[in-house]
Amino acid sequence: MLFAATIIVAGCKKEKDEITEEQARIVMENAEVVMDNVTQIYEASETVEEMAQHLDEIKAMPNVEDAYRDDIAICIKIKDGGIIMWCYYQEEEDEKNVNAEELFRNISNTMSFDKGGSMCEEKRICLLDAINSWEGEYYENEVNKIKNELDWKSFIRKGKEVTPDTILKYLPVCGVTILHTHGCYSKDGQHWLMTGQLYKEIENLPELESWRKDLKRIVLPTKEERKEDAKIMISETFLDLFITKKFPQNSIVFFAACHTLNGSNSLWQKLKNKGLGCMLGFNNSVWNVSDLNCCLEFFNEMLGGATASDACATVRRNVSISGPDGPVDLLCYPENSDIILVEKEPVGDDWVDLGLPSGLLWATRNVGATSPEGYGDYFAWGETTTKSVYDWTTYIYCNGDYNQLTKYCNRSSFGYNGFTDNLTILQPGDDAATANYGGRTPTEEEWEELINNTTAQWTTQNGVNGRLFTSSNGNSLFLPAAGIRWDGSLYSAGDAGYYWSSSLYTDDPGCAWGISIDPGSQNVGDRGYRFCGLSVRAVRSTQ
Repeated sequence: MLFAATIIVAGCKKEKDEITEEQARIVMENAEVVMDNVTQIYEASETVEEMAQHLDEIKAMPNVEDAYRDDIAICIKIKDGGIIMWCYYQEEEDEKNVNAEELFRNISNTMSFDKGGSMCEEKRICLLDAINSWEGEYYENEVNKIKNELDWKSFIRKGKEVTPDTILKYLPVCGVTILHTHGCYSKDGQHWLMTGQLYKEIENLPELESWRKDLKRIVLPTKEERKEDAKIMISETFLDLFITKKFPQNSIVFFAACHTLNGSNSLWQKLKNKGLGCMLGFNNSVWNVSDLNCCLEFFNEMLGGATASDACATVRRNVSISGPDGPVDLLCYPENSDIILVEKEPVGDDWVDLGLPSGLLWATRNVGATSPEGYGDYFAWGETTTKSVYDWTTYIYCNGDYNQLTKYCNRSSFGYNGFTDNLTILQPGDDAATANYGGRTPTEEEWEELINNTTAQWTTQNGVNGRLFTSSNGNSLFLPAAGIRWDGSLYSAGDAGYYWSSSLYTDDPGCAWGISIDPGSQNVGDRGYRFCGLSVRAVRSTQ
């Protein structure tokens, strides 16, 4: 695990309008003395629990009024005002395998704000990546592609480009804004967001005088760096004071950051008062892998026509959200947001509504088929094209064998050279349903929902064997016994059917969950080697 520290300089004792430049200078000088004295203890500690064992020692240091533990941080009150917070952020070693570039590519390739029924007032999307997880120069090509091919604008800023000014400039003017950064929640009830700008540059900022009136600033250095590499963090109070524009109607902000909805929804309330239509964030520390997966899945659902609330509910149901400090969840405000990005086409012959609790619609035919009875195409798990031979040597996400995986691997013993990425749900670019039919491949839980809320019988429909699932609303779904492709042959056609879910089998990541059907049963607990060629049936959200 990697660790990072957050140092917060915040909250002067005096009223903010009374703070002078000289008083601010004294606070910062005192803070520097404390930081120098505490650094050795911090670097010798691996967790906040270990650092808390030195509280008495810290309290006796010069310029320290008090010290205490607060959530994930050690808080140190500084003489003459201010607080320093030393935080430990764990990052998964394989975090580099998920990045904002992939998220942006999926959104920008699909999104269209000018379809009928769209509720976004502004045809603009902005991604602000203060963590700077982007790779290469792909984002520049993507921006040009959007400008050339679509009738709306997009903005991408990364790393040091994500300054406080940048956030103030873009956050309140776009229909959709995604801010990928570090965040924390302090004892005084403030939510904080890291920028990409170095704290040492603060003296050159044009807003310096107005900022000095609100000394609640945060600097964030990683453990390996000195404080000259620290970055500015801004509080919700800062956003409240300096966002002067009104958000566009029905705009959405997704905070891919820790703690943005921890403790309270005060950050949402402040932005709501400025016209924001919907905000999403997390209620605890969250791995960067998880926050980006959630963001990707959320917008994938919205691009399929789901409302913001329904998209959030799908993420909470389908995505494994994890963090270093225990349970974490994605929250949406308002909880009943009906904002949409695109208007879904009416349900036609390609989809059937079975009245399921989730509201999912199921495709009436297999991917690649032209009728409900057609076998359709066969896909290895995570592949979007068919082939003549299905085995480990032809599988795209391994290096020739089941324990040499190169994507979707949560166990190092199955990964190529110990590779892991902890991805457990198919991403849209690897989903055969998304690529070839529309919608997406159902999760293991969604297959279970189908079975648990319908009656099933083995039957022959237009000369084809299969299972017919009938719901209480009278609608039905036919799954043909299309068999399975292994090596270069088709097996069990007419006798059994095998369908992929989008869920990885995490006990053995060389396999994925699926459903099997035969004359005697339907079993959602089946799992198969990922290289096998199985049928795919799509689902999508209701309107």
